[in-house]
Amino acid sequence: MNGAQQEAVEENDQIASLRATIVAMRAQMEEMRAAQQQALQRAGLESSMETVELRNTIRSLRDELEQLQAEGRRQLQLAATQFTDEATQLKATAAALRQELETRNSNHTRELQDLRALANEEQTQLRQTIVRLREELEKRNG
Repeated sequence: MNGAQQEAVEENDQIASLRATIVAMRAQMEEMRAAQQQALQRAGLESSMETVELRNTIRSLRDELEQLQAEGRRQLQLAATQFTDEATQLKATAAALRQELETRNSNHTRELQDLRALANEEQTQLRQTIVRLREELEKRNG
């Protein structure tokens, strides 16, 4: 082979080598694109799963909050009812005690009046007895 042919063969070998390198690089780029696409899909799937998980967590927390609020309202209503019942009972007790006090006071006043009347009657009888006894004494001494 002559020098030009030799050069042409070497040049063809270099071109073939470069073409093989280009093909290998394209294949590598395709693999990288595919890997990147898979990574993006995985990230999207993970992100989607995370979003679903976060939504579920939010829904769960919202439900729990609503339950706590409902329980708080129920307990508040129960406390208000108990307070109202207790206040009603205390008012009834106060009214009964007031009535009892008025009854006792009235009875006491009546008893005092009866005692005064009895004492006045006894005083009157004693005065009359004293007057009669004086008169008898004056008649005997007199």
